[in-house]
Amino acid sequence: DARCSEAERDYLLTSYNRYFERPGGPACPEDVLFDWSAVRALADDGAASSSKVTRSAAIDFAARGTGGLATLYGGKLTTHRSLAEKVMNRLARHDVGISGPWTADRPLHGGHLSRDRLEQMVAQGPDVIDPETRRRWAFTYGDQIQSLYDRIASDAAQAREVAPGVTEAELAHAREVEDARSAQDFLLRRTKLHYLLDQKGRDAVASWFAR
Repeated sequence: DARCSEAERDYLLTSYNRYFERPGGPACPEDVLFDWSAVRALADDGAASSSKVTRSAAIDFAARGTGGLATLYGGKLTTHRSLAEKVMNRLARHDVGISGPWTADRPLHGGHLSRDRLEQMVAQGPDVIDPETRRRWAFTYGDQIQSLYDRIASDAAQAREVAPGVTEAELAHAREVEDARSAQDFLLRRTKLHYLLDQKGRDAVASWFAR
């Protein structure tokens, strides 16, 4: 049950205040909007202390008969595609057919359009959605913004705002395409709207997912 302790919070605030000045004075505990902690899995490399354990991911493969089990220890989300490629390369040693390296040149989901083209799609979007929301969509979902536009074109009710700037279309897309399972998934992990909406707006999104 990982938690951000008061000592850790104060350490981070002190570090922040060392480098940044604010008109209202140094940042203090009352300025913290949200905190989180997590446990990171590390492969035991025999280091004398946990702080010296390698942060590099480790791949283990156990072969049995014609099959086997590949296990990835450690790693992090920001390197998930390169790690997937390393796992596949490891499997290739066991005659698992793969197509070769691909992650360096393949765009991420939604990443097929240039910034200029996304700006054009913002301008060409439905008038029922305000330009600020359309722009947020473009730089959150990339080329998937067209899917949001299509939802509204096929059902005008999808343009209804559940919370300020958050429509039925976006929430349905997040659930059905992005696999968001809860308000926290949507507000914190995918959009960071948690920091922009007030409590009433966050509660409205939570109620939508609860339904």
